Amino acid sequence: MINIITINWNNKSGLQKTISSLREQSLQRSKWRFIVIDGLSTDGSVGLLEENKDFINISLIENDDGVYDAMNKGIDRVPHGEYFLFLNSGDIFASSDVLLNLNNDLMSSDDVDIIYGDKIDENGMLQKAYFPESMKYGIINACHQCILYKKNNIKYDLQYKLFSDLDFTLNYYKHGAKFKYCNRPISVYEGGGLSTIHSWNTKKEIYYIVLRRFGMINFVKFLLVKAGTLIGLKHTLYLKKHSS
Repeated sequence: MINIITINWNNKSGLQKTISSLREQSLQRSKWRFIVIDGLSTDGSVGLLEENKDFINISLIENDDGVYDAMNKGIDRVPHGEYFLFLNSGDIFASSDVLLNLNNDLMSSDDVDIIYGDKIDENGMLQKAYFPESMKYGIINACHQCILYKKNNIKYDLQYKLFSDLDFTLNYYKHGAKFKYCNRPISVYEGGGLSTIHSWNTKKEIYYIVLRRFGMINFVKFLLVKAGTLIGLKHTLYLKKHSS
């Protein structure tokens, strides 16, 4: 079973886009659930959820401690061993067959923990996913909205305010999760998420995550790559993307 989790707070127009995208999916409804976690929106989102209650399997409307706390609440409502993908308000799937194709991927795979694919950015351009090893250098392998996770005991670490999504996926990687790449776009990413914010005060979370998860030797390699970018070396010299 695939679970689609949507986090929303005062983004009624974006929520409508996401719901419309999900209503267009060709995979039969009995094979996937729709879970919405809303942080007490005051812009009419709650009314929109009520209008679509026949389509939403689980709707939780309550205060939270930020987006990652809300995402943990979504995970809590997924049965252990099932799969989930975060398609937050404003994000849409790349086609009407995304869930059908993901379900077929699951049916043809043995004990896969993560299925990931490419994204279409806000300008309509296809962005290929990285290999999972990219996380050793502080870059998540794929857009968060393009990753289907198998539910286990991993949760978002609330000490990270901006890059807990990196730490979350990296935690799967460190625990030996089996990754499978699907060579097609999964989602159209609206952009503007927390982890798109970049400054030293925010990026220091990435440094701490890489050090904590991979240790000092890898951290030194990570710093060398970062230093190389300062003299014009592209990080793509060290990180490998999937090809077309």
